[in-house]
Amino acid sequence: MKKYSRAFSLVIVLFSSLSLFAEQRDSSQAAVEAFFKDDHGSQVIDPEFDSVDDHICGNGKSYYWTSVPPQKPIPRSWVMPPEPQSDPSYQGPDPLAELKESPYAMPSSKKVLRRPKFQTSGAQDFFLKALPILKNAQEPVAVYDASKQQALVTWLEEQKQTYESLTEALESYSQEQVAKLLSEKKINYLLVNRQQPERLPWVDQELASIASRLREAIPLRDLTPVLLDRGFALYVFEPRLALEKATKQTISDYIRSTLKNEKVKLSSIPALTLASSFKRSVSIGVRTTGIRETKGRLLARGFGSGVSVADAVQSATKNLQGKLHRIPGTAKKHFNVSVPSDTQAAVDLYDIEVNVFQRPTELIDLSSFGLTLDVELGLHGLFLKLKGKEHYLDSSYAVHNEFSAAPQFFRKLLQRGELGDYLVRQDKTYVVKFDSLKRDEARLYRYEALSWIDGARNEAIVELYRGVPLKFMSEVTRDSLVKSVALGADWLARNQHADGQYAYRYSTMGAEGTRWLPGANIVRHALNPYSVLLVHEFQPDERWITSAKRGIDFTLRFFRTKGKRGVICHRDTPARYYNAKIGTNAVTMISLLKLAQFEPLNDSYQQALSALAEELLFMQDPNGHFRQYDVPPSHPYYGAESTIAPGEIILALARMYLYSKDKRYLEAAEKAVPYYMKAWRHMIARQTTDGIYHEEDRMNITGIIPWMQLAFNDLEQATKNASYYDLSFEMQQWLLDKLFYGVDRFRYPDYLGASYKVYSELPAMNTCQFVEGFAALYDLARRLERGTADEIQAQVLMGVRFCMQLQYDSFGASFFVPRPDEVLGAYRYHLGVLRVRNDYLYHAISAIAHSLIALRPGDYAIAEKIEQQQLRFTPELKTQS
Repeated sequence: MKKYSRAFSLVIVLFSSLSLFAEQRDSSQAAVEAFFKDDHGSQVIDPEFDSVDDHICGNGKSYYWTSVPPQKPIPRSWVMPPEPQSDPSYQGPDPLAELKESPYAMPSSKKVLRRPKFQTSGAQDFFLKALPILKNAQEPVAVYDASKQQALVTWLEEQKQTYESLTEALESYSQEQVAKLLSEKKINYLLVNRQQPERLPWVDQELASIASRLREAIPLRDLTPVLLDRGFALYVFEPRLALEKATKQTISDYIRSTLKNEKVKLSSIPALTLASSFKRSVSIGVRTTGIRETKGRLLARGFGSGVSVADAVQSATKNLQGKLHRIPGTAKKHFNVSVPSDTQAAVDLYDIEVNVFQRPTELIDLSSFGLTLDVELGLHGLFLKLKGKEHYLDSSYAVHNEFSAAPQFFRKLLQRGELGDYLVRQDKTYVVKFDSLKRDEARLYRYEALSWIDGARNEAIVELYRGVPLKFMSEVTRDSLVKSVALGADWLARNQHADGQYAYRYSTMGAEGTRWLPGANIVRHALNPYSVLLVHEFQPDERWITSAKRGIDFTLRFFRTKGKRGVICHRDTPARYYNAKIGTNAVTMISLLKLAQFEPLNDSYQQALSALAEELLFMQDPNGHFRQYDVPPSHPYYGAESTIAPGEIILALARMYLYSKDKRYLEAAEKAVPYYMKAWRHMIARQTTDGIYHEEDRMNITGIIPWMQLAFNDLEQATKNASYYDLSFEMQQWLLDKLFYGVDRFRYPDYLGASYKVYSELPAMNTCQFVEGFAALYDLARRLERGTADEIQAQVLMGVRFCMQLQYDSFGASFFVPRPDEVLGAYRYHLGVLRVRNDYLYHAISAIAHSLIALRPGDYAIAEKIEQQQLRFTPELKTQS
C-alpha cells in the first residue's frame, strides 16, 4: 500500500509542477504537453521557454533538469571547468585526466570482460564416454597434450590404450600435412587437451594453427569433434560432408515433388546414397514468406535420419508430409491468417528450408558454462536425446529469433520439446535444471549443417550460413559495393519522414504497427545526409541530393545563433534535456561540405556552415581540448564528453579549411591532434596484466580511432605533413593487434574482416566504423607510396566484406523477417541481432563508400586470393552450380 501511496504522491508533485508552469508562462503547458507527446524529437521549442539567461541552448532549468537520468559516476578527480572563453587563465583539462562521461552515453563500466578459459577439472564423464569409443577402434589413438601434467597420456597408460603423441606435429603442421600424417599412421581418433595453446582473453593472435583450432573446436577440414568437455575433446578423422549446389537443388526438387505426391527418386546420386559411419540427419522447414502476417516463421518441420543422406532426406520428407495438414490450423492459431486448405496444392507457395547435418558432437558439460563455451549461436543446432525421445532446434533459429546466449537457445529447445519440468522460474526468466537432466541421462549434441532455402518465387536454391547467405571474398567487387551503398541510401530515403528526419530505430521482428520504435538522436540523424551524398558520388541521382537537403533542413530546424556562432539545440527523446552537442555541429558541417561538392551552397546553408564552424572554434580550450556540450553549468551534460566527438570535430575543421582556406580552422585542428593523441596513448598504456582493458577504456580507445584516421587523411592533404600517416598507422596497428579478425585469426568464415567487441556478442556493426578508418589510411598510404599499402588494402577489402554480410540485400538475407520489403537495403546490428538503426546505415555506407574512394580498379583482384584463406577450413561452403 505504501508503494501505491508513494506513486500517487509523485503524480501529485508532477501535476503540481505542471500547474506551476502554467502560471509562470502562458506557453508552458503547451510546451510540456508537446514534450510528452513528441517521441521522435521533432518538436521545436521557443528559445525563451524555461530558459537560462544568456545561454544558447539552456531550456528546461525548472523542470527538465530536475529528473536526472541514469548517470555514470563522475570521477572524483574531475573538476568542473569554467564556462568556455570565460577565464583567460584556464588552459583546459589535463589530457591524462579521467573523463566525465555523458549521462546517456553507451553503457560501459570498469569491468574487464575476459573469455572463459578451458578447465580440466571434473572430466570423469568425458573419460567414461571416450573409453568405449577408443576400445572399439582398431588403431592407436593420437594425442595432443601440451600441458605439463600430461593428463591424457597418464589416463591412456592407465587404460592400457595404445597411443601416439602428435603434439609437436599439430603445433606446426598444416591441415594437409596433418591429414597425410593421420592417414599414413591409420589413425582415426585424436584426443586433445584444450588447455593449450593458452587461450587469450580477447582475440587469439593465431587461429590458423591446427592446435589452436582443435582447442576451440572450430571448423577443420578433416577433423570433427565427437566429444567435447570443458577441458578435453575427442576428434574423429574424416572429411566433412560436401554437396554440390546442383545436388542440393535435386534434394529440394525431390522434397517439393514428394510433398505434392509426385514420384521422384534420389538413388542415382552417389553423394547422397553413400553410407555413413554414423546416422545422418536432415531437417526440413516450411515457411510462407509471401504472407506478411506469418512473419516468415516456420509453419511445419520434418525430421529424419538414415544411413545415408538420401535415406535421411526421404525420412524427413515423409515426416513433414504427415504434418502438412496441420499448417492451416497452425497459421490460424498462431498468426490468425488463412492459408490454402488444399495442402498439396499449396506446396508451391511455400519456401522450403533444408538442413543436412554434419556429424554431431556430444557436449559432456551440461551447464551454462559448457554451452557458452562450445555452442556458436547461428552455426550450431542443438539435438537432445532424453527418455527415448529426440528433440532438435536448427542453428538458424537462434539468429532468426535473436537469441543472445547459448543457454537461452537451449531453454527454447526444452520449451519447444514440452520439457518444462527441466525449467524453473527465477525472477523474470527460466533457468535450466541441469542436475535433473544429468540424473535422467540426457545426451546433448551440437551440430553444424549444410543449409539452404528453396524459395517459392526463386528459380534456384539459396545456400545459407548462420541463417543467411555467406558473403564470399570474391563477391567484393566495385559493382557489388556500389550496389550495396545504393540499396542502403534507398532505405534511408524510403524511411525519411515528411519533415526530413530519417527514421531512427526499426525492430525487425516486431509485430505489425510496432516495428518502428520511439526515440531520436540528432547526431545520428545528421550523419545521414552525408551518407546519401557519398552514394551520389558513385551513383548520381537527384533523389540523393533531395534527400540530403531535406535531412539537413530538419537538423537546421533546431539551429540557434548567438553572435557569429550557432548550435543545434535539440532534445534526443526519451532524454529530458535540450542539448547542444558540438558533435552535431561537426557532422552537419561535414554534410554541408559534401553537398557543396555537387552544387553551390545557398545563403542559408552558407551562413549556417559558418556559424557552426565558429562554434567549434569557440568551444576549444587553449591546450587543444574541445568542450562537447554548449550548455549551462547547471545542466547534467556540462563538462561531459566522449572520445568520438573530438575526431568528428577535427575532421570537420580540416574539411572546413580545405573548403574555405581560412587558416583558423586548420590551426584549431592541428592544435587538437597532440592533445588527443596524448590522451589516447595514455589510455592504451593502462592495460591489464594480460594485455586487455576494462570496458570503459575499450570503448574510449576505439571510439576516436576511425574519425581521427579520416581527419588525418584530410590534414595530410591540407598540410602535406606525412607524419599524419604515422599517427593513423599507429592507431590502426593497435586495433589490428587487439581486435581484428584477419586471415590468421578468424573463427568462422563470416567473421573474416570483422572486429572483436566482447566475447558474449557476435561480431557487430562497430567493425564498419573501423573500416572507415581503414579506407582513409589506405588512401593516405597510396598517396604517399608507403610500403604498407598492400597490407592495408587487404584489410579494407576484408572489412567491407563484413559490412556487406550485415545487409538485408536479397531474398536469402531476409526471408525470415515479417516484412522483407521493409528491411531491403538496411544493415543490421550484428551477425545474430536483426535490429536496424539509422546510424548503422551511416557507418556501413560510409565504410563502403570511403573504400570505393580509396580502392583503385585493380585492387579488387586480390579478393579471390583472400577467399582461399576464408574457406581453407570449410571448403564445402563454396560449391559448384
